[in-house]
Amino acid sequence: MSDDPSSEEQEDISSDEEDGLTEDSAPLAEPQDDIGDPEVAEDVNLPDDAAPDAFSQDELDRMVGGPAAVEGVAQVFRANGELISEDVDVRQFDFRNPVFLSEKEVNQVRARNDKFAFYLGQNLAMELRMGIDFTVTNLSVQQYAQFTQSIESPSHVSLFKINELTGVGLLEISPVLALGMVDRALGGKGVASQDLRFLTAIESAMVDDIAQIIVDEWCHQWDGYMELSAQVIGQETTGRFLQTSSFDSPVIVLAIEANLGEIKETIRIGIPYYTVTPILTKIQEVTQKANKATGKEGGVPWKNTYDNISVQVNSEWAVSETTVKGLLGLQEGDFLDLGPNILQQTRITIAGKDCFLGEYGKEGDGVAVKITEKLST
Repeated sequence: MSDDPSSEEQEDISSDEEDGLTEDSAPLAEPQDDIGDPEVAEDVNLPDDAAPDAFSQDELDRMVGGPAAVEGVAQVFRANGELISEDVDVRQFDFRNPVFLSEKEVNQVRARNDKFAFYLGQNLAMELRMGIDFTVTNLSVQQYAQFTQSIESPSHVSLFKINELTGVGLLEISPVLALGMVDRALGGKGVASQDLRFLTAIESAMVDDIAQIIVDEWCHQWDGYMELSAQVIGQETTGRFLQTSSFDSPVIVLAIEANLGEIKETIRIGIPYYTVTPILTKIQEVTQKANKATGKEGGVPWKNTYDNISVQVNSEWAVSETTVKGLLGLQEGDFLDLGPNILQQTRITIAGKDCFLGEYGKEGDGVAVKITEKLST
């Protein structure tokens, strides 16, 4: 037998021709008895397009009876693999963006950010001599690389440092808004071209002065927790070359919409989480103290503004019951029986509510009530 593969192909072709089979002629049907013949099965070759790799996943699911994907329908399974048949509310959650604060603490931060946006608009309005409004639109946690990649180019990015904390924060201002504020600061109408372009050195320096006002006001919103001060230390026109934090470190991003005349743009403040950790720790401590006070007293947390509120305090005795006829018949000089232990059963009411039990007695030259029991209200 020759080792040349071409000779083997010629032998196969010649054998087919002897049997009366060519490429243009179909083979005769074999008898049914030969279907199970193993020798015939060995000679049968599947075409390449019939291989299992040629089927899509959806086709395989249908072939094995599995569920086919239905557009617009989400299938939800429990941890044990059980399919949830009832309607459920499916929400998207990015595990790369961790949540560091509880819902109550996040609400506190948002409230302070809203206050920060309001006072920032007041300060810049006096600086620019023109009304400018700021509205907080989003507060999120992103990775540093994700935040810097989302910075548009060209843009104006001011780098600032909070003196009492570690790390460097970023303040992104769109060129349209930046040029509008520069135009207004120079005596114009606060109108800027909608064409994006890089700022000149003089324009960048003026925008940094405005950025200093923004970061100063951002520090003032935390006066109840920490005394902070900040300074602008640099500037950049794109986020591609920023390396102030590691690419996977979490950054708290505050988005604020600014309205200056006809200009409506968004500025973003990105601060590393490790920078604001001391502030968030203070917020958590205050929240925990408030929760403990609420749980212990069963009421609302105490505030210093409650200290000077005036309330009326009365001491009362419970007189024995009488009829309406007897009450109408009382006259001056009549006596009411108070009982032998009435002094030890004095009720002290605050704003009309019974709060304490006490005992009447003398204190020096005056009369006083000694509190003996606190009543549950």
